[in-house]
Amino acid sequence: KRNLTPSEIIKEFENAQFFLLPSYGDTGPTALKEALACGLYPICYNNSGPADLVSYYKCGSLVKTGDVESLSMEMLKCVENIDSCLKEGLRVSVRIKEELSSHSVWKSLLQKYKI
Repeated sequence: KRNLTPSEIIKEFENAQFFLLPSYGDTGPTALKEALACGLYPICYNNSGPADLVSYYKCGSLVKTGDVESLSMEMLKCVENIDSCLKEGLRVSVRIKEELSSHSVWKSLLQKYKI
């Protein structure tokens, strides 16, 4: 779908179980962070942006960038193990919401600047 509003994206995320990000470049972490915060289990190509977040939160699947066959096999594996993927996604959503909350971010910034 194209040109969705933020509320439409959230609605789509609420109706999904997985977040597929087969990006060939580092797309930046915003979409992936939003998907994780919504409890979605990510399936991504193993490039810098997704790999960093998937490793940090220990949630998601990575496959070699551009390997469509491996991507499809990983998607099938995740669908076959949907319960555990959903459980992981929900676990991480609680953590990422806390870490990226305005309270946590401001607290971290104030500590770094010693204010």
